[in-house]
Amino acid sequence: MGVVIPYIQTMWTKSKMKRKVKNLKTDAKNNRGFTLIELLIVIVIISLLMSILLPALVAVKKTARSTICQSNIRSTGFAFDVYGQSNNAYFPPAYTYIGGNFNNQPEQPIYGICHWSGILIEGHYVTENTLHCPEIPNGGLAPQNTLASNLDSGQETGLEDTIDIQANRCAFTVNEALCPRNRFTADFEGTQNPSKLVKQSQVDGLSRTILLTEWPNNWQIVSGSESNLSFSYLPVHGFRGLGKMTGSDRYDLNMVSMDLNNPCNMYGNFRRINEYDLSDDPGKYRSYPPRLDWVGRNHKGTKTNKNLKASSFFYLDGHTESKSIYETVRNSNFEWGNRVYSLTGGANIPRY
Repeated sequence: MGVVIPYIQTMWTKSKMKRKVKNLKTDAKNNRGFTLIELLIVIVIISLLMSILLPALVAVKKTARSTICQSNIRSTGFAFDVYGQSNNAYFPPAYTYIGGNFNNQPEQPIYGICHWSGILIEGHYVTENTLHCPEIPNGGLAPQNTLASNLDSGQETGLEDTIDIQANRCAFTVNEALCPRNRFTADFEGTQNPSKLVKQSQVDGLSRTILLTEWPNNWQIVSGSESNLSFSYLPVHGFRGLGKMTGSDRYDLNMVSMDLNNPCNMYGNFRRINEYDLSDDPGKYRSYPPRLDWVGRNHKGTKTNKNLKASSFFYLDGHTESKSIYETVRNSNFEWGNRVYSLTGGANIPRY
């Protein structure tokens, strides 16, 4: 009996060891690594998923940036209302020259430019960030006179040691039919038809009249290929001169004659811009483009035979839209003003 028991224990131990070895082999077999083919299949599947998901993610990000831009242009537009409440219901001018009042402007902007964005910031109606659009590098265009560190690539400052009263980066511009340039007296810078400030109560069709739109993401579209200066202080408008007007004068509203009965005299009258005046490629050099070619086409839209990328617009009734610039100048839907409210005299009504 004493011999049998140790023998049984020995056999049981050997059997137990065999089972452990068998289990280890089974586990090793079950836990083997991926083969090369399996790894390649996984990589192909991941690549396919990324090719499907990435365009969707890019589209979502562009939609988010467009939403931020519309939110900011809406907030900026509301700031104009608040400004008006403190300034006899007037819109601010697009810009003036620093160093004088409306009727006594310096002959040259030797002290810099006072821009509407600077007026709103200094009055605490907006913050710098409110004036930004994430689709434009650095949030917007730089002033003409600014710090060297704030200049875009290739841009030069207009005046040394001069800083414009303007947002460091501004993504938006105003409609000149509502916010005039600084030409409030005759003969100043060749002015024939002086400007005047405008009240919202003077404007017809608030829901179809644009107050603000956005700049392009390339500052040279606004400045032209022959200038290294930023013209981001200028407004835009939807009109051009008739008659014998040449060069940039055809888009200078203050150079338009006040004689409605003689549209073909030296300077002539003016008409609405239409979709055929616009360029499908504003980034390509074009002599004396209409001001509306400067409107930024920064957002998702349709690309056909015309550049139908969308722009942000703020209307006087407080709503915003994101759509093609072409949609704003069709005869049945012209949205840049029934007249040029910011001009004195009879020439504020365009001929059609």
